[in-house]
Amino acid sequence: MRKLFLIFLFFNQLYAELILEITQGTDDPYRVAILPFSGDTEMSEELESIIKNNLNRSGEFETFGEEELLSSPSSEEEIVFNDFKILNIDYLVMGSIAGGDVIYNVFDISKSSKIRTSTVFGIPNKLRQLAHYMSDGIYEEITGIKGVASTRLLYVTEEIFNKESSFKLIVADADGLNEQILLRSTEPIISPSWSPDSKKDRKS
Repeated sequence: MRKLFLIFLFFNQLYAELILEITQGTDDPYRVAILPFSGDTEMSEELESIIKNNLNRSGEFETFGEEELLSSPSSEEEIVFNDFKILNIDYLVMGSIAGGDVIYNVFDISKSSKIRTSTVFGIPNKLRQLAHYMSDGIYEEITGIKGVASTRLLYVTEEIFNKESSFKLIVADADGLNEQILLRSTEPIISPSWSPDSKKDRKS
């Protein structure tokens, strides 16, 4: 089932940007190291960036990259758990990319053991979606709560130009990016919603 948040935003400017900002998080966040995924370097860098942003945005995580660690294992056999314990890292995420699919592993540093192995199947030109699904898997494994990175925002904007209003119904990823305009109207869009099969929007 598609998960979706519905919000309404109204702007007085011709152009505006949706900005989502977390101003406060937990006092004791989970400390998670995320290593580059083996395989396609460009894809790995983008995945790592999106996953870090998703976890950090929740306010419950503090993430660390390769350059901040004492060691950077390229396989499970090379992990020296003490290198991460020294830095008070709670969890380690690493994996590999093959043909657009990603296998990722989550390790519990305190237990010196792997607690999750998952494969996320890639969709052409949908790298952000893949990263969001991975983020939700990591989030759920660590917190025990389903993540929301793969949910979507549905919102209405109003632009006023020369005293005339123009309304847009927009859908975006949970981080406010990947915006798509679903509908333009000169009339207010009051209560948009998804159809039962989640394949098209409805408005009133």
